[in-house]
Amino acid sequence: MITIRAIGTTLPATLLAALLFIGATVSLPTQAQAQAQAQAQAQDNKAWNSYVEQYIESFFAAHPAFAVQKGRHEYDGQLPDWSKEGIAAEIERLKQQREEAREFADEELSAQQRFQRDYVLAAIDRQLFWLEDAQWPFRSPAFYFDWLSDSIGPNAYIAMDYAPLEQRMKAYIKWANNIPRAVTQIRANLQMPMARTVLQYGIDSFGGFASYVRDDVPQAFAGVDDEALQAEFSTANDKAIAAFEALTAHLRANMASATEDYALGPKLFQKMLYAAERVDTPLAQLEEIGRADMRRNQAALKEACAEFTPGKSIRECFARMANRKPEGVRWRQRGVSWGSSRLM
Repeated sequence: MITIRAIGTTLPATLLAALLFIGATVSLPTQAQAQAQAQAQAQDNKAWNSYVEQYIESFFAAHPAFAVQKGRHEYDGQLPDWSKEGIAAEIERLKQQREEAREFADEELSAQQRFQRDYVLAAIDRQLFWLEDAQWPFRSPAFYFDWLSDSIGPNAYIAMDYAPLEQRMKAYIKWANNIPRAVTQIRANLQMPMARTVLQYGIDSFGGFASYVRDDVPQAFAGVDDEALQAEFSTANDKAIAAFEALTAHLRANMASATEDYALGPKLFQKMLYAAERVDTPLAQLEEIGRADMRRNQAALKEACAEFTPGKSIRECFARMANRKPEGVRWRQRGVSWGSSRLM
């Protein structure tokens, strides 16, 4: 629809013509008014830039582990508030940020800023889906390893050479001292019974951190020649080890009551697709698209295997392909069988 702006009001061209036809008076902007509008838009652009800055700072404050990964080392050693109250507060913070972003209308923003606004809204929707709709902090240990928000792990202080080793060791000590509180919150959050595969993921992940902190981290900081700091490190590290081991044992104790109820279900899955990917295609249509693509790939695989291993089955084709490797390279045939069985 063609529109004409009159003193800050957008009117459809057809309506404007009708008003002129019946003798109504419409005042078009003067040059001074146009300049005033342009100036107001420039001010709104600055307002958006200010919003972006405060959004970033607000996000870092709520997600200190993520902030550390992005180079904001004033947050070193800190972990989020994963208590039920902390999660509820984060949901409210995100909703407030979403409302503020929505207040910026298209005409107030440049094309780049409109993209930024839409991107921010999509990012907020993704976070709110997992926090509020899917209840992920309470249903899945995977929430506590999310690379898009916060991970409980200490990798930043060990693998990122952003400061002298002694300084990173001090940051790690702060992190380790915060682990018991975080683990207590996580244990209180995770609801049982839990889906077996999800529960196993938690056992493997938190158990892996226990062994990593116990066996590998001390070697990473062994080069720090400071007895007092090493003693402080040992005390804090023992606390972290104990916390991870206790959580792992708690999760393992619940394996007997684990369920197979791992699915989000169609309603949540459809909502997840839009919140996380901005995909609003109906599930039935998506399934048909996926099945059609699978049939296309199966046909292409059959054709390729007919040329590669004439007269042989798909499984035999995969086995021959797996054996085409340099001398000394071992292949786990069990994995080949599993993969080929999924494709047939």
